[in-house]
Amino acid sequence: LSANEAGMAGDWPEILIIRFDFESLDEKSSRFWLIHDGIPPEAEKDCIQGWSESFEKLKRHLSQ
Repeated sequence: LSANEAGMAGDWPEILIIRFDFESLDEKSSRFWLIHDGIPPEAEKDCIQGWSESFEKLKRHLSQ
């Protein structure tokens, strides 16, 4: 299902690239970056909100 077919605003490419980078800070912690290329400007805010909500859920799950 393409972004257009899903009714998403903007000019979306057929292929999006999502890169995850991790950096070890010490034995028990790390830093994480997510780079999501190809998001049209009009969808950027919604994508940031979606990723943020997903990582908050992951954080809650891992802290149980």
